[in-house]
Amino acid sequence: EDNVSVRDIVIEVPESTGVQAMDDEHESCTMAMEAMLKARTRSTLVVVYEEFKEHFTHEEDLMHDYDFGTGGGEFSAANSHAKDHARILKVLSDEIERTKAVANAKISASFVKRVVDEFGT
Repeated sequence: EDNVSVRDIVIEVPESTGVQAMDDEHESCTMAMEAMLKARTRSTLVVVYEEFKEHFTHEEDLMHDYDFGTGGGEFSAANSHAKDHARILKVLSDEIERTKAVANAKISASFVKRVVDEFGT
């Protein structure tokens, strides 16, 4: 049973990174999450997955290109961030797969909250 109400979920655009392209992508991700919160359909979930994947790839590329957070090898900030991205995408893809077999499946409010919380961290 879903014990989270959609009214309790607050989606905010993350603070500016100082990089316009990243800020624009954060806004696109936020808009996709807002659409998912309103409709809670599999198709809106797929859009969130695609927005996140594109953004995460770009962000990781920028971190690599500018050698940002790459010191420390396996335990570097960049590597840790990439692992967080992979984990979030797996959560999304698992839910996409779960809802594939269910006609008109609704995404639970608790799942939406989890995604919103993960994106904000």
